[in-house]
Amino acid sequence: MLNPTKTDIVIGDALAHLRTMAPRTVDSIVTDPPYGIATDGSMLGQVSANYHRTATHSRGYADNDPRRYQDWCTEWMSACLAILKPGGHLVSFGGPPTIHRLITAAEDTGFEVRTMLVWVHRPGAARGAFLTDQTGQRTGLASTLNPGFEPLVLLRKPIETKTLHENVALHGTGALRAGDCAIPRLEDGDRLRHPSTVAVAEEWDLTAWGSPFFTPKPTKDERRVGKNVAHPTVKPLDLMRYLVRLATPQGGYVLDPFAGSGTTLEAATLEGLHCTVIEQDATYRPTIEARLARARGVSGGTETGRIEAPARRPSGAVSAVTSAVELAAAQPSA
Repeated sequence: MLNPTKTDIVIGDALAHLRTMAPRTVDSIVTDPPYGIATDGSMLGQVSANYHRTATHSRGYADNDPRRYQDWCTEWMSACLAILKPGGHLVSFGGPPTIHRLITAAEDTGFEVRTMLVWVHRPGAARGAFLTDQTGQRTGLASTLNPGFEPLVLLRKPIETKTLHENVALHGTGALRAGDCAIPRLEDGDRLRHPSTVAVAEEWDLTAWGSPFFTPKPTKDERRVGKNVAHPTVKPLDLMRYLVRLATPQGGYVLDPFAGSGTTLEAATLEGLHCTVIEQDATYRPTIEARLARARGVSGGTETGRIEAPARRPSGAVSAVTSAVELAAAQPSA
């Protein structure tokens, strides 16, 4: 049975709450931020010709102002940098068309770009238009490709000591828990490999890849917890357990400023970590609380707090995309 953890559920604007948090107190940040925001500050599920009629997330299209999106990323990245301990990691999902803007914002803010990760999955259906001839038959030309991977970036706040060993001893942060995320070898399940930057969704014959990890996409049951509202961008629970375990010291404190349905909270609780999640849409509060209750029943007790964050609209709003990026995956530890 895991030790009880302290949990805060914040309903409100992420940037406004981040700026109220004490500096240098968070061990890690694991999040899936919006790929863009509408001009009125609201998040969009999909920006395409039919997004008003489609509840699913974008498959990679972004109708946004790239510069304003990058400026917005700089705002929340700056707030995250301030509250992380030296050496603290930030793991962020991103959309293929815009993740370069997020990474540039991270570098400009002061983060170190440690590496990129990729989750390879069964290709989904392309949402772009297929060109047709005068008879309405497809010509073999199309505007895009079927999506078959999702990217993620691993960032770190610079350490303040001469060596990484000293930073870990002083703050507990700076190094990844690779040993706790070791992956069974495909050819010999009793031996473990160092985690790699590649994960796959289906158990294809990937022996030559070294150390990929398998996890399926979230099922319909995982997207909708009980009778609560289903979130369109849910990520696999096993995946999120892997990421929070990898980036956070044992018994540490992880933050997700863009919580969605609260998968990060459930994952952190199951991993015995303290966690704060922030979600501006109160519609998803019951789902977040249901995830917490489910995790609490497994982990043996959680102290739960609720905070109302001050309302705020982000400056420099843009028109873009909100989408889920499901990356990497892992073996459950509990």
